[in-house]
Amino acid sequence: MDNFIQSCRVFFFKSVLNMQRALFILLYLVTFVACSLSFQGSTDHDSVTSVPFTSTPVITPRPGLLVEGHVYLQDGSGLAGARIYRKFASYPGVLVATTDSNGYYRCEFQPIPGDEMVGVWAELEGYNIVPKDSTWTWEQGTYSWRHYYGYEERTLEFIAKEINSRE
Repeated sequence: MDNFIQSCRVFFFKSVLNMQRALFILLYLVTFVACSLSFQGSTDHDSVTSVPFTSTPVITPRPGLLVEGHVYLQDGSGLAGARIYRKFASYPGVLVATTDSNGYYRCEFQPIPGDEMVGVWAELEGYNIVPKDSTWTWEQGTYSWRHYYGYEERTLEFIAKEINSRE
């Protein structure tokens, strides 16, 4: 009796395996035939317009800082020739831009790999230049903030007051 039960088990498992193989082969053949068939309809291939697939690349900005803004005179006109400086933590400042005839400046992108204390200020002989916007932190005429890892754009505006030579 045990041999009979064992024989039935072996036959059953072989049958299941054969059915799985048969289903796999059938599914493969149906897929192959479906992919091989040509579609019904117009055979004039010249009238068919193909549209190329184009994807829009996702651009992830590099971590760093881009600064731009204006240096204005008290009457609202731009001050040309003002030099814009930037410094990090305890490093000395470096010249990063000079204002154009409208007082506009834009610094080159500066990669910053992590967190960093940043300071930006403007100078021009004969002028006292201070940050225009009181919502930003500034100290002694310098915008100052902590740049956290990532891409950052800042617009920093300055006001220039001509120094009276008689003072």
